[in-house]
Amino acid sequence: MKKGNLLEIQIEDFLLKEGVGIGEWKGKEIRVTGGIPGEKAVIKITENKGIWLQGEIIKLVEPSPYRRIPFCKHFGKCGGCAFQHIDYSYQLECKKREFLNLWRKEIKFPPPNNFFVQPSPSITSFRNKMEFVFGKDEKGEKSLGLHPKGKFWEVVNLEECPIFSEKRAPLLFEIFREYLQKETQTVYNPREHRGNLRHVVVRESKTLEELIIGIVVQEELLDSRALLSNLKSKLPGIKGVILVKNTSWSDAVKYEKINLLWGKDFVEEKLNGLTFHIPLPAFFQTNPSCASLLYNKLKEWLPFKGKGRVLDLYAGMGTIGIWIADRVGEVVSVEESLESIKWGKKNAKLNKCGEKIKFLPLRVEDFIKKGKSYLSPKYLEAIILDPPRAGITRKVRESIIHSRVKHLFYISCNPYSFIENIKYFIDAGYKPLKLGIFDFFPHTPHFEILSHFQLK
Repeated sequence: MKKGNLLEIQIEDFLLKEGVGIGEWKGKEIRVTGGIPGEKAVIKITENKGIWLQGEIIKLVEPSPYRRIPFCKHFGKCGGCAFQHIDYSYQLECKKREFLNLWRKEIKFPPPNNFFVQPSPSITSFRNKMEFVFGKDEKGEKSLGLHPKGKFWEVVNLEECPIFSEKRAPLLFEIFREYLQKETQTVYNPREHRGNLRHVVVRESKTLEELIIGIVVQEELLDSRALLSNLKSKLPGIKGVILVKNTSWSDAVKYEKINLLWGKDFVEEKLNGLTFHIPLPAFFQTNPSCASLLYNKLKEWLPFKGKGRVLDLYAGMGTIGIWIADRVGEVVSVEESLESIKWGKKNAKLNKCGEKIKFLPLRVEDFIKKGKSYLSPKYLEAIILDPPRAGITRKVRESIIHSRVKHLFYISCNPYSFIENIKYFIDAGYKPLKLGIFDFFPHTPHFEILSHFQLK
């Protein structure tokens, strides 16, 4: 089958990780961009990968019952979302199936009977942080938006971003579009590592509707008085504007130098009766309403209300420790970022639980060498793990197993590293008692996992 050939096929399955529909032609798999199970389509072959073909839809003959009209005008060009064209309940079904298939393939017994899928309370305006990028669009014009999928050198010039804010995103883009048209500022070219304007980082409090903005530059922002005036007068709820210096080759935002141009450097969020001050660089779950459900479920699952110790590894700003402080005697929060610890202590004090939370400024890998006394089963009631996507290292895993702590709670945003690690815990005698996935990331392949293991 050659590139450019047309075929009419039935789409029978869905590959969540790649976000493509799956069909077949003469025994060969065809992955169809934008395809949904249950539809018949005329497709054009775009690539021949040998063992499978890549195709794109030219005409829908019979649309899937799960097909929906995307709610963002940029969907299909912008790489920020993958599944806006798919019914939300079917998105959840695909995520559930993906996780359970992975579990059954790698784990020797079934998942707990109480396994559940928690939808996001909202599927628009749910993200509390976005990193929009400066660059040039397909016409070569200066733009602010997000990259198309697979094109780091190009930027889709956005006018809206409903997953961030249906109300404020259009105003934000309008202000910066006017700024780019009037100013002589250069935009960053990632291929040449040249140009000044790199990103606009936005963090929003979803409950109090406060907003702070970081303007990320490689050199220096020149006269910013007009831009500041427009942001303050036209963007409701704005509380602070920050200049961030980033000279890295990486497309990720690096906070090499921070200068507060105006206002305050954090937003205030109120969740579950708790108050959190959240600065621009800090990690805080991007879907706070769904994160609240996960943290409440974790707290509900705690099998004790005593005076014992809980270890919170990869603690960030200590959000989990603050959330459960009234249920435990002591939380030891291990976190390598001094900035996160600083804000964690502030938030613990705000919520009147500072005396219950001890922050240790260590990498988890260093903590297991230096903090062995904290791992004593005599005082330790539970360990909570919420590691980065890569999961935990072998040494961390072995130290947890060696501690013989009775209760282990594992939170993960990566089902593959999660399954890989829990195999070792299960082999060491930890039984999975409770398990659920939370859809922190609607319209993408990603989701969060919460689990509770108990030593037999």
